[in-house]
Amino acid sequence: MHDKIINDILDWIEDNLTKPISTIDVIKKSGYSQRYFQDLFLHKTKSTIAKYILSRKLSMSAILLKLTRYSISEISNDYSFTSQQNFSRAFKRYFKVTPEFYRKSKFWDFRYYRPQHKVFDFKKINCQLIYLSKDRLLDNNSDDFKFFDISIPFDFKSNIAIEGLGYKNKNRLK
Repeated sequence: MHDKIINDILDWIEDNLTKPISTIDVIKKSGYSQRYFQDLFLHKTKSTIAKYILSRKLSMSAILLKLTRYSISEISNDYSFTSQQNFSRAFKRYFKVTPEFYRKSKFWDFRYYRPQHKVFDFKKINCQLIYLSKDRLLDNNSDDFKFFDISIPFDFKSNIAIEGLGYKNKNRLK
């Protein structure tokens, strides 16, 4: 029951990220007492309501910085920050770099990115590292060349990136 309530609230937050959302708004939406819902939210998300909202707004802003040419001012307005300076300060505090530096960076670092809550519903993939003999792969004397097509699911690549191994060719991951 609590999972459904939290998921409904997280969906509502996600749908309203571009609007000013306060902790009180979220608590009213839940229908629970302030103390009870804050404890429940913290237990389920490992974050306070205010920090969760801010981290999602900043994470979505980071995506816009990388994928669009919107100005920093436009992005800060889109996510209801009171000013560009306020946005830049919050962004730097959260991502440890300025929005301008983040945009120009060659790497897309997911260390601080907070994914949408539905990401947590994905099943974990059981992976196993396989070491292939270099001699076997590059054996020119052999008539039977072995070609290996290794397909890595996108969510696995995302998890690698989230762990801090930014990648240069983000557009090639599909």
